[in-house]
Amino acid sequence: MAAGIGSVIRFLIISYTPNKRKFFTGIFAVNILGSLLIGILSVNVLPTTWHTVIGTGFIGGLTTFSTMMTQGEQFTKFKLKLIYFSITLIFGLMFFSMGAQIKF
Repeated sequence: MAAGIGSVIRFLIISYTPNKRKFFTGIFAVNILGSLLIGILSVNVLPTTWHTVIGTGFIGGLTTFSTMMTQGEQFTKFKLKLIYFSITLIFGLMFFSMGAQIKF
């Protein structure tokens, strides 16, 4: 159920994000949001069941590595692919780190 909710939220974010830009699309947004959320989850002590439900279920349904790879492969120039994947990785790590600073 959590994965389904995450997938619906992903669909809504992707549907309502302008896709005119080449790099910063809804796919990028959901993957960065997922990085932030998994960072928050990683430092907050929750029962194992909730880690599974939120981490694997909701955040797994929200993020989409396969679509990111497909989107990156649509760039015809290797340089653009490299930039897209690098930006996604760098921002993902940054947002994970920011999330890891949030404790409740």
